[in-house]
Amino acid sequence: MKKYILFSATIAFLSIAACNSEPETEQSSAQSDTAVATMDNALAMLRDNCFNCHNADKNATGGVAPTMAAVRQAYLTDGISELEFADRIIYFINNPAAENSRMPEAIQQYGVMPRLSYNEDHLRQMAGYIYHNDLGSDAWNNAWKNDKGAAPASTAGMSYEDIGLNIANGTKTQLG
Repeated sequence: MKKYILFSATIAFLSIAACNSEPETEQSSAQSDTAVATMDNALAMLRDNCFNCHNADKNATGGVAPTMAAVRQAYLTDGISELEFADRIIYFINNPAAENSRMPEAIQQYGVMPRLSYNEDHLRQMAGYIYHNDLGSDAWNNAWKNDKGAAPASTAGMSYEDIGLNIANGTKTQLG
């Protein structure tokens, strides 16, 4: 009888444990899918807004602004959190001035970037992408070169102001 009770208790325990672990796996998978979609969206926003001036190719020369790899290197210091990194970049974008820059050589070479109007949530997503991806690595650059011809980001859910800004940035890239 004791064996039967012990066996039943073990089966019940394993059943409960299995039932409880499944939602966590589904939730973890959903969180992972969301994180990938967020990173993909952030890369699309970088491509449509930032890479027009800040070349994604770490070896690019002669552009109108430092490469995005150089920007990452200047703003990403040892031990900095993602929040601090994003705050630094967003502060400069919202308040572009030589004294607010962490890139004095770039200011001398290219001048101060114009003040642009971006949604802060979008800026945080883009800064998060830059923080988590080494844009100066050969692996990232090779992946970028192989995929940069991908279709532009969808304009679904974008304001007319953001769509217009994307068009203006693309035009600026073409005209120089």
